[in-house]
Amino acid sequence: MLSSGATVTLVAHLPAGFDWMAAILAALTAVVSLWSLVAQHQQHAIDAADLHHRWATLAAESRRLWDDMHASDAAARLEALDARAAELSKAGTAFPVRPRLLDKWHNHVEARYATLPRAA
Repeated sequence: MLSSGATVTLVAHLPAGFDWMAAILAALTAVVSLWSLVAQHQQHAIDAADLHHRWATLAAESRRLWDDMHASDAAARLEALDARAAELSKAGTAFPVRPRLLDKWHNHVEARYATLPRAA
């Protein structure tokens, strides 16, 4: 209803004395558009935080498995971790892909990793 075409149609057919409605409809359209943009980014932030927490939990469980790799249930635990990793990877596909931004952060991580001391 608040698309630009609908707003123009409404404004073009306003009765005399309602000229002020054009400004209100334009402002209302801008406010709704801004709210829609902000609400979408807020949901992405919430989803990203949740996904980060789930990946961090998976990483911690993987480290525990590595420390106890000779346990009798190690193979089953690894299989369960692999299944969860696949699920998390699928959950991450909802985020938009921006190749330049991905390259930037990939290079950032590699640069940070290069400065870490190597294990002998």
